Amino acid sequence: WTWDTIVKKEMPLIACLYDMDVFLLKPFSADGWLGDALVGGREQGRPKGIRYFWPGLMFLRTPLLPAIETVDLWCGRVRDEPVDVGGQFSLYLEAHPEVKTKGISGTSVISRAEGLDSLPVEARESYEDEFKVEVFGGAFLHYRGATGWDHPSPDLVARKTAWVRRVVENCLSGTWRMPA
Repeated sequence: WTWDTIVKKEMPLIACLYDMDVFLLKPFSADGWLGDALVGGREQGRPKGIRYFWPGLMFLRTPLLPAIETVDLWCGRVRDEPVDVGGQFSLYLEAHPEVKTKGISGTSVISRAEGLDSLPVEARESYEDEFKVEVFGGAFLHYRGATGWDHPSPDLVARKTAWVRRVVENCLSGTWRMPA
């Protein structure tokens, strides 16, 4: 909805799309990060060579995109493969191979055994594997599952939300820092 009713009409120099459970924890320049790419963000892929960007964290140089009216960020099926939201964008990328793209680095789901070093030092001790957060580009924290699609217990939601809030507030105030 946002893409079709606002972004394609307003044509900002850079459109930044992100989910409501993605939090910026340190300064980040979309323009600087994109460089000469027209599209960037969290890449996803599916079998049969399907490649697209998740609109939960996506940056687009809208005025420079060819045939912008054909951009489709919906989910569904591509070549009979199920795709998440943003999956239809794979067809745009196939039709426009001249569009330079850039994927943002990131962790998979963080656990105490893997990826903990992507979090501020002060947040690591209280992190629980059940939180299942992700970090993208060393700057964005993805809460994951904020809608409750995975049916977490109310107690887990309360603990995770308090932990994420503490991380966000401390990083934004400058008390904690994301690792370099």
